[in-house]
Amino acid sequence: MNESTQEAFVKKCPHCGSRDVEVSTWEAWCYACDWQLDKVDNPELFALYREARLAEVRGLQPILEAELAELDRVMSGRSTV
Repeated sequence: MNESTQEAFVKKCPHCGSRDVEVSTWEAWCYACDWQLDKVDNPELFALYREARLAEVRGLQPILEAELAELDRVMSGRSTV
């Protein structure tokens, strides 16, 4: 499986195909069909989902930092009356 195929795979539920998959530190689950995966039962597949989620979060980090800086700028201009 090449990297782009792998990335597309782990952003979808393997059971129903929904993109409504959440990943935490220990488990992954699909909100659409209640499919679940945990770190203990299938560590290899879980690692793929977890790494894809971490990569997604890292990609969003610069956007979040820019929005927080803008919020700080706007809030510092307001009076505290």
